[in-house]
Formats: sequence, structure tokens, C-alpha cells
Amino acid sequence: MSADHLTQPIRVLVVDDNVDAAELVADLLSMLGYETSAAHDGESALRVWSTTRPDAVILDLGMPVMDGYEAARQIRKLSKSCLLIALSAWARPADVERGRIAGFDHHIAKPASVEQLLEALHSRLRAPVDLS
Repeated sequence: MSADHLTQPIRVLVVDDNVDAAELVADLLSMLGYETSAAHDGESALRVWSTTRPDAVILDLGMPVMDGYEAARQIRKLSKSCLLIALSAWARPADVERGRIAGFDHHIAKPASVEQLLEALHSRLRAPVDLS
């Protein structure tokens, strides 16, 4: 499913300390019509978030400087409407619960499929998911 049928592109910030992983997800979403940006730690994510005001943030959890849990808490203080998606190998029930408490809307275990990402992105945003 692409986002190019929307009147305005959905803005997505992808945050992962693995630069290749962040760029891969951002590039994939960009090819599907999303407006993307990337950051590589929680502190940088907050700086990028403040200038781009994305509709959604996809965050890894285990990052240096500021982990994804703290970044989510900080973003949630600034915006109740921004969709927060954890994308992490940390996917035990305790990790998912900790993420829920931090303000995440979704928790997706790595490796994730494109369909999982799109379903999470469109759970609260402007367009239904069409995976056909």
C-alpha cells in the first residue's frame, strides 16, 4: 500500500542506532509515498521531532544516549496524537508492557514485515490498510 493517494503525505520519523536499519525502513516508506526522516538515538530523535513534527515515530528501544522508552515518554509529553511504534528485538511481555507505560501505541518485534509496519502506521492515521 502506498500513501500517495493522500492529500498530504504521512510524515514518519524512523529512529534506530543501526544506521543501515533506520535508512532501510525510511527508504522503504519513502518509496511508498511517506515523507520520512531518520535519527540514530533518542536525543537526536527529539531534535528531529521538534523540527519535522511527524505524524508517527518508529523507534528502536535499545539505543545509546537516550533509549527508545525515554524518547517515547518525552515525545508523548509533547504530543498525545503522534503515533508511537516500537520496532525492536526487545519483545518479551515485560518489554511490551514497559513500552505501553512509556506511551507506545504499538510494539513490533524485529524483524518486521512491511505489512506489520503499514498496519501499525494506519491504525490511527488517515488511510485504511490495503495489503492486496
